[in-house]
Amino acid sequence: MIATDKNIKHHSIRIILLTIVLFITFSFHVSGNTITGSGNWDNTGIWSGANIADNVNENVNINNSLGTITVRNTFNYTVGNVVMGKENTLTIANGGTLNIGSSGNTRSFSADKTTRVNVFGTLIIWGDFTVNKDLVLVVTGTLIIKGDLIMDKDADLDISGSVTIDGDFKADKDAVVNVDGDVTVGGDLNVGKDSTLSGTGTMTVAGTCSDNNSTFCGTGPLPVSLLFFSASNVEGRVELKWATASELNFDYFSIERSVDAKIFNEIGQVTGHGTTLIRNDYTFEDAFPLSQKLYYRLKTVDFDGYEEYFTIASVDFGGTKQVSVYPNPVVGGFLNIQFNFSPESATLIQITDMVGVKKTRQIRNGNENQFSIPITLDPGTYIIRIQSKEFKSIDRILVK
Repeated sequence: MIATDKNIKHHSIRIILLTIVLFITFSFHVSGNTITGSGNWDNTGIWSGANIADNVNENVNINNSLGTITVRNTFNYTVGNVVMGKENTLTIANGGTLNIGSSGNTRSFSADKTTRVNVFGTLIIWGDFTVNKDLVLVVTGTLIIKGDLIMDKDADLDISGSVTIDGDFKADKDAVVNVDGDVTVGGDLNVGKDSTLSGTGTMTVAGTCSDNNSTFCGTGPLPVSLLFFSASNVEGRVELKWATASELNFDYFSIERSVDAKIFNEIGQVTGHGTTLIRNDYTFEDAFPLSQKLYYRLKTVDFDGYEEYFTIASVDFGGTKQVSVYPNPVVGGFLNIQFNFSPESATLIQITDMVGVKKTRQIRNGNENQFSIPITLDPGTYIIRIQSKEFKSIDRILVK
């Protein structure tokens, strides 16, 4: 009877141990997913067990030397921690999105040496982004890192899109960073010796900048760190606001406006603060905007003539079509005419005396919203009619 009880106990223990092993095996299977071949993320054939990672509780392991793994256009995935082996490329295609973690679920991305990450769409990392040496990072889309960006030596970054790092930016020696887009670092920036910064974009660092005696922080061609630039409709005027985190050898802003986001014309200037490491806020008012969608941009000009353009801001400025005629009374022999829209057809300008006798007549081409006309009239009061297919105005002018 005692021997039988022992056998039962041993058998029960074996069952319990087997159950624990199966539970651990099953738990590992559902929480860890492995990519074993190159191809599209949505292809079950590249995943061990055909199990595509697609939720924040599933970690992703990418084996070494596979080639390129791509999150395709229109595909959107949220996963857990991602560990990418050496000699691989991860590409987020234009229109694709990969979330590593989620709000309230901090997850990180780590990669071994000789890896490349192409962000043409959107990559959001809700923790740290840590990579071994020889990283190539290309961003033409949007990269958001909620934690730190930590890179070993020989990192090569090419940014023409938007990069936001809430934490610190850390790189070892020989980091090569080219910024033609926008990079915002919420914490500190620390790079090793012989690191370089180039490009025509903006790199803003909220904390301290340390470059181990390289030229990264002090003498790169990014004299103005722009924090934001906005345009808004305020009681019939367009109000532009922006702020800088720092300025270096800076002369002035040129404010430019466009109706098609292609051809811009200067509408004003605002003087800068020379060289400063503190925040400065600026405003500019477009008191006579065109009655349509408008685009504004800032051009910065240094004391040495270096110029730099920043991101375009837009505003839909709908309203009644109007024309301004000035100066009135007319002095100096010229009358200025300015529309708050761009006429789509030819515009007739006709001036008569008070009894209707025609004195001058002129036709202007379409798309002209501001011009001057000569006035060679005797002193007196006259009627000016301005008319196109979409607009008509009648006003009195006084010639002195």
